[in-house]
Amino acid sequence: IKNTEHLPNVIPINKALLDKPGLAHIKIGGVIPKLKPPDSCLPFNCEAVDLDSYGLKPGFIKLDVEGCETLVLTGATETMKSFPVVMVEEKGLWNGWSKFPPDEILRKLHYRQVEKMRPDYVWIHE
Repeated sequence: IKNTEHLPNVIPINKALLDKPGLAHIKIGGVIPKLKPPDSCLPFNCEAVDLDSYGLKPGFIKLDVEGCETLVLTGATETMKSFPVVMVEEKGLWNGWSKFPPDEILRKLHYRQVEKMRPDYVWIHE
């Protein structure tokens, strides 16, 4: 939160973004179920919401959600109708959460990849 104090258009919200509202079970230092977190990780529960619940029409979305990209995009289908540019950090960690990678959802929404800056991929609506 301290990194955003000087940005008047950024409002930190202490919630997890997923595909639907509910409760997210998070372990600090290892949120990806495919990877076993160290014993020193602290588990906690956090309220989860979908991006669509905010009713936003952004011009740009940056996702760096440690393997939850597919879940966040699934909960953002209405938000994506404003055709934002999307930058996704993808390290292949999505396997633990979903049966398909985030690029499948983006392609179904008529997005195409225009830039690859590992580990980030930039997508625009066709």
